[in-house]
Amino acid sequence: MDPVDLDEDWETYWDEDKERSEAGLLEKELVREVEAVMEQARELLRAGPLSLNTRLDEGNPANEILSEAERGQYDLIVVGATGARDLKHRMLGSVSSKITSDAPGSVIIVREPD
Repeated sequence: MDPVDLDEDWETYWDEDKERSEAGLLEKELVREVEAVMEQARELLRAGPLSLNTRLDEGNPANEILSEAERGQYDLIVVGATGARDLKHRMLGSVSSKITSDAPGSVIIVREPD
C-alpha cells in the first residue's frame, strides 16, 4: 500500500468512528437544529422583496462571516447580538464586536429585546 492509501483508510476510519461517538451524534443534532432554524428564517424572508442565500459553515463565527463578506463583496452585514456581559465576552470579545471592527463594509447589530 502506498502512503496515499493509508491516509485514505485512516480518514475513513476516523469519519466512521466520529459518527458513532457522542461528539459526532451531538454535531449531527446541532446541524439538524441549525437547518430547522435556517428554514424558518427562509420562510419568513421569502415573502419579502429580498433575494436570499443561506450557508452553513463550521469554524470561528466572526472569521467565517468576515471571510464570506470579503468573498461576496457585500454592502451590508446584519448580525445578531445577545448582549452577554459575562467574563468570557469581556476578555475575548464577542462575534458582533469583531465583525464590527473588521468588516469591509457597513454592519448593523440587532439585539434581542430585553
